[in-house]
Amino acid sequence: QVEQPAEKPVEPSIELPVLTLPVIESEAPVAEPAAITEHLLVGEVRVSRALYDIMLPEARQTLTVLAAQNSLVQDGAKIAPDYVRAAHTLSGISGSAGMSAIRALSASLERVLEQAVNADVELPSDARAVTARAVAALHEQVAAMEALAAPAAQPELVAALDSLNIQRTMVPPVIEAAVPTTPMPPVVEA
Repeated sequence: QVEQPAEKPVEPSIELPVLTLPVIESEAPVAEPAAITEHLLVGEVRVSRALYDIMLPEARQTLTVLAAQNSLVQDGAKIAPDYVRAAHTLSGISGSAGMSAIRALSASLERVLEQAVNADVELPSDARAVTARAVAALHEQVAAMEALAAPAAQPELVAALDSLNIQRTMVPPVIEAAVPTTPMPPVVEA
């Protein structure tokens, strides 16, 4: 035997009166919503508004990390992974948005930082000076992008970073001659 579903009771319909409201006419013109463009021009590069709105706060946050890490390195600290990650992030997001000047400089900075991490060494003073200049230039480039101006290319600074070769300095171990501390017993012939 198949059980049939119970029928729903029918509710009586109630008719509500229709209210009509008077139309109030205003003499003030109605403002049209502001047009939101889908793209922006940063210098001569066309960037989608959505990408720009994601990239700019990310770039600002990344610059904060770069500045903090650079300050530590200038005081003699070794390169921290956060420093490398920040340079990598800025390189990637700027490349995605077509900001080739920022991309080139941050990618070169990233390579130098990776070399120092892989060699497990502090940056020499000449390299610290170049990385400090690079971080300052990246701040200027992002500020230009924020003002919708083309970030200035830094080919000399990119070349200076690319010319750095950070390696572990191998100091040969000191080998002392093995000198016995107790005299050898005399050899007895039998």
